[in-house]
Amino acid sequence: MHSIRRIPLVVFRGGGRRDGVLRPRNKAAAETALGRPLSVFNGQDDDPSLNGGADALFLRNRLRDHVAALVADIGFIFSNTICELLWPYDVNYPSLLGPAPSIGGQLNRYVNLPAEWQTPSTSGLTRIKVEALAFASSLRNLDLARQAILLFPGFGWPQGQLRYLVPVFGVASPWTRELALALGAGITTNNLWAFDHICLYNLQVPEGTLERRSFVRV
Repeated sequence: MHSIRRIPLVVFRGGGRRDGVLRPRNKAAAETALGRPLSVFNGQDDDPSLNGGADALFLRNRLRDHVAALVADIGFIFSNTICELLWPYDVNYPSLLGPAPSIGGQLNRYVNLPAEWQTPSTSGLTRIKVEALAFASSLRNLDLARQAILLFPGFGWPQGQLRYLVPVFGVASPWTRELALALGAGITTNNLWAFDHICLYNLQVPEGTLERRSFVRV
């Protein structure tokens, strides 16, 4: 299995830092496609409908085409390849969340979720794995974690083609409750991250009833 992890083209971080947008190849391709320089986006919550949405759509299609090319190249060499995309919902939440530097934003969401990825038949992918590490950890919000778990099932992806990454950050992390939410949604393959915390705190995996926040084996 080949896992296509984060491939940032327009992932904005706190403080307005842009990853990938101003790379020379993107600038040149934008001038060819748009007939002008790519507009400047200053933050993750900028309006993607700027210039009729042409600039944000260009970036979104660049991401889509880049991943599709990777899938095609890998599949040409390994015919039985399973390609799984790790998609982070916390940084791509449709509005800003948390204190500064905030995560999420409408521009991040628009660019990093091509319409084709919302349907298995057009995605070119075998599986999607969703992560939302900040929701239940730093933001302490299991309602947001539930939204992350239900996002791709809501698009119509079968549970058998979905995976979920559960954050485990020490004994105070509500990882068992988040795991229970994912299992309750029919997602049966869930990865616990980070494994070193599981070993460090000697956590029982899985906990029997998935009711308590953590369990230390003695």
